[in-house]
Amino acid sequence: MSSATLAACARRRRAIVVSVAITCATGGCAVALSPEVMVPSPPVTAARTEKTITVAQVTTEGEASTAALDPAEQFKVADEQFRVALVKALEASGMFRRVTSAGRGDYQLLARIVAQQSQRAGFLTVTSSFVANYRLREEESGREVWRETIVTHETAEGRPFSEGVPGAGKKALAAAVRRNIADMLEKLARGVQ
Repeated sequence: MSSATLAACARRRRAIVVSVAITCATGGCAVALSPEVMVPSPPVTAARTEKTITVAQVTTEGEASTAALDPAEQFKVADEQFRVALVKALEASGMFRRVTSAGRGDYQLLARIVAQQSQRAGFLTVTSSFVANYRLREEESGREVWRETIVTHETAEGRPFSEGVPGAGKKALAAAVRRNIADMLEKLARGVQ
């Protein structure tokens, strides 16, 4: 290949990389929330039991979308990050003697993300909703001892120039998930006592 052909190929590759980066930066690719922003703070505390619990793989109802055409939906809750947030929240609650995401415990928590949505509620304001279905099973008997579907909504505003609509979407979705997990912990504490 000639040097002119190689240079043309390099320019095309750079143009493709730049266009993909711009698409992702302007709302083309959904970014997973980190587990740390989903854990309730301060932690929800509950009466302690000597039982142990394993958090099973989280699933999402339907197909999980990775595209984000609206800047309000630039952030999503991914299955594995949600599972990590559940483990951290359960550990912080002190409800169980041991919380793990591998092996067997006295109980197994199964969580399914039913829906998550963020939409503009104003110029720099976003409202997010998060719906999760939780089931608690006794490992030994396989009997379901508790089940709940929890729906939460939160609204947040993004700072002009530094966060904008994507920042508002991230804050609103993270707040909706934190509230969802906090509600789950409170209801679970009543269900296992």
